[in-house]
Amino acid sequence: MHLLDYLRLGWANIVAHKKRAAIVVVIVGVLFGVLTAGCLLIQGLEDATLDVMLEPTSEKVLVRTVAQQSFCEDICDIATDREEIREVIAKWNGEEVAVMAAGLTGSVYAVAPELVQNAVEADFTSIPDDAIPVLASTSTLAGWLQISTADTHAEPEVKLRVVQSVREQSLGKIIEFAGQKYFVAGILPGGFGVHNLSLTAIKDRKNPLNILLDGISTGSSQTLVLDNGEAELSPTEEIWATFASVAEAQGYINDIATHNCNSLEVEVGICSRVKQLVAATVVGDPVRIYENFVGIWTVLKILIVVLAVIACIVTMSTYVRLVGRDTKVIALYHAMGSTKKQIVGVYCVYLLGLSLLASAFSLVLGAGLVLIVNLINMTKLTQIFTIGFGVEEAPVWLFGWNNWIALFVGLLLVMAPLCTILSWRQFASKKLAQKMK
Repeated sequence: MHLLDYLRLGWANIVAHKKRAAIVVVIVGVLFGVLTAGCLLIQGLEDATLDVMLEPTSEKVLVRTVAQQSFCEDICDIATDREEIREVIAKWNGEEVAVMAAGLTGSVYAVAPELVQNAVEADFTSIPDDAIPVLASTSTLAGWLQISTADTHAEPEVKLRVVQSVREQSLGKIIEFAGQKYFVAGILPGGFGVHNLSLTAIKDRKNPLNILLDGISTGSSQTLVLDNGEAELSPTEEIWATFASVAEAQGYINDIATHNCNSLEVEVGICSRVKQLVAATVVGDPVRIYENFVGIWTVLKILIVVLAVIACIVTMSTYVRLVGRDTKVIALYHAMGSTKKQIVGVYCVYLLGLSLLASAFSLVLGAGLVLIVNLINMTKLTQIFTIGFGVEEAPVWLFGWNNWIALFVGLLLVMAPLCTILSWRQFASKKLAQKMK
């Protein structure tokens, strides 16, 4: 028999038992479809939130680090600390970037416009000489404009109008604050009246998505001056660096924390001197969001493994019973002169065809379920993202591919040859003779 013969006979078996095949495809597809929907939804939420945080810096993570002199008192060695920071940056594949302190109210730093080019929404090349182009979060701009956050119990539409009002009065305009004129070239993500993306903020306390959204911090962003030569700049003790991925930025921040040493640790001989190195993200808080999702995925993976094992057991049981019920068909193959290996090949292709159909059905079902969730919650998600991050109002879609989905498809495909092997004795002529008695 040739490969085409196996494919033809396997497909013929599916067509001959359409109803039975449909039931198997639906049962198996539903089990894996629910798992697929969960992965698509959660990965989509992670992608959507990180995209907001990383868009201003072209998908890179900008981190600032400083050795705090006030902590080490009179035994500081800032030069050594800075070199140590640079070594850790290199260890995590970071790239140091130039930064200067701007002589303005609060902690404001000047960076090259190219570093945050994606955050620039208004042209600042022809602004007045006495105005300084900046990027700031909605909460910072609201403070400059003396606009208060909406009341906690206010309607979602009211909270949206406040955010929109801040954007309309600031973006592309000059704001005078503390005797200095600022031209707002763009708005950085950051919480404005809310600390997370929970839909409770827009009066939807019972939404199941709150289980995930409660743990997503809206973070805050540093005010950045786009260096155009107008601001008074001075050197800073801080070291800034960019990282290509959130995982590397997380590793760097956690690594830096292990280099700290307090007076008690010095006394017991753990380290030689007191030092405090502090690292934090500059735009939003993508590292905290990433860590939150690491926790979510850890719990979800346990649940996925348990449900996947159950789904595999159900699939195997279903496939093995299918072969067991086909005694007469298998006997007919023997009567026609087919060998045991040929019959095994036909049924392996048959079960593989069912697995492919079940995989396709599970993907369609999973995507359909996620689409329904998105359509039901589209308005609410758009509102909370706009309020939570202060970004321009735009539809939010939670839909992201995850390698677990490929694993589900792989498991379904593996079930076909595995169940064929488990049913090996069912294809023997002696076994058939015993069952036909």
